[in-house]
Amino acid sequence: MKGLAREDPAFRVEAFARVLAYFERRGDSRQIERWSAWLKRAVESLGEAISSFATVAEAGQARPSSLGEGEKALIAEATRLDPSLRKSWLLEGDLAVVFAQDRPPVRIAAHLLALAIDPEEAARQGDDEDAIADRYGNLLRALIPADQAPLVRTYFTTETLPPAYQ
Repeated sequence: MKGLAREDPAFRVEAFARVLAYFERRGDSRQIERWSAWLKRAVESLGEAISSFATVAEAGQARPSSLGEGEKALIAEATRLDPSLRKSWLLEGDLAVVFAQDRPPVRIAAHLLALAIDPEEAARQGDDEDAIADRYGNLLRALIPADQAPLVRTYFTTETLPPAYQ
């Protein structure tokens, strides 16, 4: 995992998390401290890039997802059958993740699933925004390649949607 994180930065966050979990199971406090710091910085860098991509996507500057037809059909069916959702959009873009200031940004493909939630129906279903986002985040994470980033954005049908989703 260490080599993978070094050789292919697109795997960096996932590899750091797995190595950290290994040292946590072993109880190696020195390595836990070391890998925790690296993971924290990598997650922050990835988060900044994801936030930038979400803004770009909301402005209509993302492309349709390149996921396979089967994966897209599964997501479409899941969102269609979810009574709390009214609409969904699956888009793709490229993140420019800066893991080190002295190195060029790493390009990572990202898939964005935007969901329009009916708040009244969600309440009737006993669902909340976080639970819905987590559910679809897990689904998206399971369907995309490990070297790509998942992103779920939620909006309520009672608010004005960004231009790309109107």
